[in-house]
Amino acid sequence: MDVARIVDRRSSPSADLGTDRQSVKIDRLSTVDLVDLAVETPDNTMNIGALVRLEGGRLLDRGHLRLAEIRAELARHVAGLPRLRQIVTRPGRLAGRPLWTDDPTFRIERHVGQVEIAPPGDETALLRLVADLLRPRMNLTRPLWRMWFVTGLPNGEIAVVVAMHHVLADGAAALELLRSLLDGPDSTREYVPAPRPRWAVLVRDNVGGKVATLVRRPRRPATRARVPYRQLIEAWRAPRSSLNAPVGPARSLRLVRLDLSSVRRAAHAHGATVNDIVLTLAAGGLRALLAARDEDTSRIVLRAGVAVSLRAAGQPVEPGNRTGAIMVRLPLDEANPRVRLGQIHTECAAARSTQVSTVTGSVMLRLARVGLLRLASRHQRLTNIIESDVIGPREPLHLLGARVIDLVPIGNLAGNLGIAFLALSYLDRLVITVQADADQFPDLTTLMDAVEQDWSRIEAGAGPRTETDGQSGTNKQ
Repeated sequence: MDVARIVDRRSSPSADLGTDRQSVKIDRLSTVDLVDLAVETPDNTMNIGALVRLEGGRLLDRGHLRLAEIRAELARHVAGLPRLRQIVTRPGRLAGRPLWTDDPTFRIERHVGQVEIAPPGDETALLRLVADLLRPRMNLTRPLWRMWFVTGLPNGEIAVVVAMHHVLADGAAALELLRSLLDGPDSTREYVPAPRPRWAVLVRDNVGGKVATLVRRPRRPATRARVPYRQLIEAWRAPRSSLNAPVGPARSLRLVRLDLSSVRRAAHAHGATVNDIVLTLAAGGLRALLAARDEDTSRIVLRAGVAVSLRAAGQPVEPGNRTGAIMVRLPLDEANPRVRLGQIHTECAAARSTQVSTVTGSVMLRLARVGLLRLASRHQRLTNIIESDVIGPREPLHLLGARVIDLVPIGNLAGNLGIAFLALSYLDRLVITVQADADQFPDLTTLMDAVEQDWSRIEAGAGPRTETDGQSGTNKQ
């Protein structure tokens, strides 16, 4: 991919163009998508996903998975989700950025499979299987998603491992696609792939978009244009520690499951948010980990890249990656997690009010143009860790009548960011996934123990449970 040629266009991501013989909709990849493709390597893929556990009874027939029926059901759902039937197409010289086009050979069997887990099929083995399934690079000549139904689990449960490339979705979009895949309406439309737009049409769209951008580009004072870069320079202060080294291919996944109403009660008792608590627990775990490695935590203030949605409030969640980040300081010198929670809440509020969440994306695009993005990402000092918090469904999801009983988020690691914390609420539970480079973090148990201990102290300081806890009609975090 010639990133230098394709990252400049900033017109609308899609356009309807008519020709003498053809009326086509041109849906181009966003600039964030191009960065995701440029930074990916065979050892560090940009795959994200989820681990879904279902009550398996309705999906089994005499102990065997009803795979053919499951595929038929999912095919009916996919028929109403165009992005899951599309591929990334590079249009050639002068024709602009890559675009989404229909896969003329789409078959559900290529995307939905079955895996038998070895006994005893416990959660440790399941998480290891998840890491292995999400590791390979996606085939860009096919739609960028896969599902595996995992059998052999205790109590007749069925697990589903879902993988999507980051260009297909960010956390919110992945959740929406998953919801539609599992519990969405059947489509009555027959899938008839649209023809790929002709090269001449794409060239005209590309040139027209560039001209339109130049015409409507506003004149801005030079001082305002420099503000994001000054912010970036000031943010280049992530401390050096053993947390950051070039990431390898091996992954380790650990989970923390918390009662959502208890987390919300503890957050509100401290005037904070659920995301503040997730960051506080992450800081406590990292504090214990670095201390166990004989690194002085009394002077370390880590930087966390906290995911921020760039989507317009109240608008439907469309496919694609529309996520930016703000940098939040995590002080490690405070041992009391309740005091640390107050500090981190203040830091988060200040970051949201002063930072431009898209600044790093614009710089990454410029690095991609000159072929330095991968190198820069392996030596960056903007952030030490990545953190994300997504609000999930409050009502249960189903597949062929089988109830989803657990929903676990899975992210990705890249560059020198060897550890990430992802939180997702589902029903009355908050799941925090700690994802780490397995070779860099063989001592992850130390971190997880500290997270559990800190949560116990925060929960104990939140006061007794009341009858109204967890009864709110919205999942405001």
